[in-house]
Amino acid sequence: MSSGGGTRVRRLGVLITALAVVAAACAGPGIDTGGGGGTTVPTRSTVRTDPGVSVPDTGATDEGGYPPVPSSVDLPGVSGSTTTGETVPPARPVEGDIGLGDPYYPDWGNGGYDAVRYTLDLTIRPEQDLVDAVVTMDAVATESLLGFNLDYAGPPLDQVMVNGIEAEWDRDGQELRIQPVDVLPAGSEFSVRTTYSASPNSVPTVAWPQGVGWQAPRADLVYVVSEPNGARGWFPVNDHPSDKALYRFVLTVPEPLTAVANGELVGSTTEGGMTTFEYETHHPMASYLATIGVGEFTARSSPGPDGIELRDFVAPGLVGLATPALDLQAEMIEGLTPLFGPFPFDIYGALVVDSEFGGALENQTLSVFSGGMFRSPILAEEVVVHELAHQWFGDSVTIDNWRDIWLNEGFATYAEWLWRDMTEPDFDLDAFAVATADSGRPIWGPPGDPGPAGLFDSTVYIRGALTLHQLRLTVGDDDFFEILRTYASRFADSTVDTAGFVAVAEEISGRELGDLFDAWLYGDRTPELVGG
Repeated sequence: MSSGGGTRVRRLGVLITALAVVAAACAGPGIDTGGGGGTTVPTRSTVRTDPGVSVPDTGATDEGGYPPVPSSVDLPGVSGSTTTGETVPPARPVEGDIGLGDPYYPDWGNGGYDAVRYTLDLTIRPEQDLVDAVVTMDAVATESLLGFNLDYAGPPLDQVMVNGIEAEWDRDGQELRIQPVDVLPAGSEFSVRTTYSASPNSVPTVAWPQGVGWQAPRADLVYVVSEPNGARGWFPVNDHPSDKALYRFVLTVPEPLTAVANGELVGSTTEGGMTTFEYETHHPMASYLATIGVGEFTARSSPGPDGIELRDFVAPGLVGLATPALDLQAEMIEGLTPLFGPFPFDIYGALVVDSEFGGALENQTLSVFSGGMFRSPILAEEVVVHELAHQWFGDSVTIDNWRDIWLNEGFATYAEWLWRDMTEPDFDLDAFAVATADSGRPIWGPPGDPGPAGLFDSTVYIRGALTLHQLRLTVGDDDFFEILRTYASRFADSTVDTAGFVAVAEEISGRELGDLFDAWLYGDRTPELVGG
């Protein structure tokens, strides 16, 4: 995510050596790194299975680490016996856990199932501030479930159904507790259908107190920017990045408004003054990246490199301001692909809204930009390349806990610097990095542990990017960019933590790098850049 000068100071490449001045004091102390050769970061690996389902590696343990290892999936036809013929009693049905044990937000997300697909069928009437919503989650039970939770902070619900049968349910704060009529066996597929007719809510969060999620600033405009937990304000969801899923959007709006969303437009029909737009994602997506936009937009479409479709939707009054930076997206993809690997999606573009929410967000395949981000040509270019880089790092490769957000923001900020290195003949990246580290040394705390309120503190962006530059100086350009390409490929459409990235870096470079990452990610002061 980007900020135009508030808490989210992401585009601070534009501040150059004044970056330290922009940086706010980092929240949260560093974790105990122990000073050993390996970085002391809690680990969680995932293996890719069906699209949208991440299954924890069964080699993990639950000895106090994050997150707790869920019970083994008791697959149909297997649960009653072993390969030796012994009879094994089926797992006793349980209530799904409330929360996934995130180190910063332990109650976010829910246990007992993996979301596979969400269908959001929304009839949106902005002039009435009204949404008729039918939301379906298809999921797979990872335990035999008597009941389970969804995260939800939206308007009152009219109905909750599980597998087509009305279920008992209640709400407690931001938890929606559901009791289906029948037990959901481990390994079984099930669906949850919820409905409401009301206005969705934005959700205040300690990391972004202004509120994230549903935004309806005018009678002719709706858009969504949800990082980190705004999705629960407009649909019931397993709202944690570790549970990625596919999405389908069916958006019906009054003429002449247009509705846009993540993914590919697969159809549209108009009847009785209402137009329905249908969008499908082809890759699993974290819930905070789900977005829609409703309004009057100027649409732009052009072929991009390697068959990628580029399409933008811009508020009519901002076309002149936004076009110069948006026109660089194809060139940016061409420039970054040799460094990061193939672009992870077959479609990409921007939604530029005439509303000042103070930043930009890298929603998967459709980044959302506040119009004010384009008033400075320098800032506009850096914001556009930053959100584009997130499609690799943050969207395709997604963090599995919020403490590791530097893996998103540090990488995207470093992409800004790489873009400047490509396009500005007089830009000296090494000198810039040294000056930046020196200017911010007194105020930047540990980017690897910024604290629950510090997800968008400048240290996460800038010292996170400096961590990557120190890695580059240490291992050399060839190994550094091979590390980035391997990391992007290995964890595509999946989730990862800092330990996963460190493991790739040590594998490719053949070096012990724990001390480097401990110092740069968890030390109280920004270290000196060495090497080169």
